[in-house]
Amino acid sequence: MLNKRFLKFAFLGYTLLLVSILSGCAATTIHLPDGFTTGTKKIGKDRKIIVKPFIDKRVDPYHCGIKKTTLFTSGTKIKCAQEPTEWLTQALTRELKNAGFNVLQESDDPDNVMIIEGKLVQLFVKPKIGVMIDAQTSIIISLNFKTKSGPLTQKTIQLKSSRDTLSLWMVDYQGSMGDGIKNALTQMVFEIISIMNAYPELD
Repeated sequence: MLNKRFLKFAFLGYTLLLVSILSGCAATTIHLPDGFTTGTKKIGKDRKIIVKPFIDKRVDPYHCGIKKTTLFTSGTKIKCAQEPTEWLTQALTRELKNAGFNVLQESDDPDNVMIIEGKLVQLFVKPKIGVMIDAQTSIIISLNFKTKSGPLTQKTIQLKSSRDTLSLWMVDYQGSMGDGIKNALTQMVFEIISIMNAYPELD
């Protein structure tokens, strides 16, 4: 009787381990948030600004993180459903327009207009195991501000975003990435508005 009970629990444990390993091998895709807005007030006063396409400077531009379902597997690489640099360029352009700025095409490029050049240095989500199990997203974005006449200043957006859970099977990679990218976008808009206010002579 004892042997049967032991074999039953051993088989159940093996089955759960096998399911975990197989699920850890499954392809994982994360969708960047759609339709998000920072809710910035219309304070741009129709001032002109140019947002150049973001450049991808990540070490691994083909993946956005790593997923684990057990401690015994190396994990599965996570892909972003959208190209992150395209998403950042489009989202930042939309937010600046919503804030009341006149976002020009690069070809317009007048002398007294601020130009923003962005670089995505890091965008990566992974599990972090401590007292709780977190899905932790790390984001680093470099912003270069200039005009046609020369450079103005630089800013770096660097943040981490976490979502807690109790199990590796329940880690919210999607939510952590969404929170992080929203926070990064909000910080970028805030920095741009602050820098525009510091250069009132620009259109």
